[in-house]
Amino acid sequence: MSFNPDPSKQAVEVYFSKRLLPANAPVLSFNNTDIRISESQKHLGLILDSKLSFSHHLDEKIKKANKGIGLINRLRKHVPRKSLLTLYKSYIRPHLDYGDIIYDHPGNSTFVRKLESIQYNACRAITGCFRGTSQEKLYSELGLESLADRRFGRRMIFFYKILNNLAPSYLRNYLPARLAAPNNLRTRNPIYPLNIRTICTMFELSVSVIPFFLTA
Repeated sequence: MSFNPDPSKQAVEVYFSKRLLPANAPVLSFNNTDIRISESQKHLGLILDSKLSFSHHLDEKIKKANKGIGLINRLRKHVPRKSLLTLYKSYIRPHLDYGDIIYDHPGNSTFVRKLESIQYNACRAITGCFRGTSQEKLYSELGLESLADRRFGRRMIFFYKILNNLAPSYLRNYLPARLAAPNNLRTRNPIYPLNIRTICTMFELSVSVIPFFLTA
């Protein structure tokens, strides 16, 4: 493999592991320079940390989203609501949408509430409503679905692509045999519980987006 290194930047490596005590890894060098060990690294806009918790990534995205919500608060008296909603959809929500099928934790209520509170605060900024206003009513008034529903929809779409060979072929290797074979999708049993193991390597992260159930 040939590389075109940037001489002004030191190479960085991240050890992905769930172990409490990291393994003793050998010192590596690149271009006659020792590689720096880091706890996290940004790759294609997604911050990967050594535990794959994505806490660094979410903290950065939430910080950017909150800055945008602050701008909406300042503009509310001067800009129509429709324009503020467009501003949120175009420049704030995409920070939370990007890579969400990878970092999503659908069974973690704390995680879901943490992200949902960002959109709720944006709705309050757009409408001028007080804290404590019903989230469902705000979403209905502005025509917004929850961020959790958006993540679920994208996971289902991606799962459909895996089943229909529209995603990288290696992802099908992690499906149970009864799902990987097309003929098995015509069985009379409409629901299949999927027991997909947690994948912690960088190239297998996408497997974690497979939903818990598939309805035929």
